[in-house]
Amino acid sequence: MPYILEIDKDAKAVRAKAIEKLSQSARISLILEVSTQLKMNRYSRALLDLNKSTFSDAEPMTSALELINCFRMLEISQDTQLALIHSSVNEHQQYFESAARFDGWNLRYFPDENAALEWFDTAE
Repeated sequence: MPYILEIDKDAKAVRAKAIEKLSQSARISLILEVSTQLKMNRYSRALLDLNKSTFSDAEPMTSALELINCFRMLEISQDTQLALIHSSVNEHQQYFESAARFDGWNLRYFPDENAALEWFDTAE
């Protein structure tokens, strides 16, 4: 698997970390596993470290929309905080965040894990 998934009981969050560049099918698998763990653990927080993977500038923007549609199809609650970690945010990532937020998802990109955890804490 091109990612690692774990449960963070202290943060009450599902954590995922890409260990290599993720294909679109791997991104969808990741979202499926995160969704399953959120429901099993009754958590409303997910922290996804995507520093090893990013949208390619050559990739069509429809890939981002397909991932947002996965949130809906997998019935991830729009109350769920989805924190995505990436040290540098490109145009595709900005589009993904904007489109997800426009569609009602509580999704944000952060430069590091500490900033994401602060966001989790301020929402309590």
